[in-house]
Amino acid sequence: MSQSFRTNPTLKAISGASSNYIRTKDQIVLRRIRPKSTGPNDRLPDFHRIKCTAEGNFPLQLSFIKPELRSSSLLSIGQLWDEDYSEVFTKQHVKIFDHQHKLALTEHRNHLPVDGSWDINFPPSTS
Repeated sequence: MSQSFRTNPTLKAISGASSNYIRTKDQIVLRRIRPKSTGPNDRLPDFHRIKCTAEGNFPLQLSFIKPELRSSSLLSIGQLWDEDYSEVFTKQHVKIFDHQHKLALTEHRNHLPVDGSWDINFPPSTS
């Protein structure tokens, strides 16, 4: 008998993302999802433009669902700064602190040959 296990969505902590961009399959981390016909219209490195189709509340901030985003969802470090969060990146981990300097979360870095980025795992939203 085969058993299926679902892993929590993983977001890549990215300093160059202007907002949080969530793949459709990762939208379970969002609350209060609502359709959106306007919003960030972004260009990929191959100059292909991707649009958002919905937005939702992320545990830390507003996020946009981008169905054409394929490899991973993105957590905007710049937007965290705008919300008075701070981050400490080390060779092995990233730690994110809230505006009261309390540890909000800590996660690991993927080392090569994966991609060298810091991955943030989030459980599905409960509301």
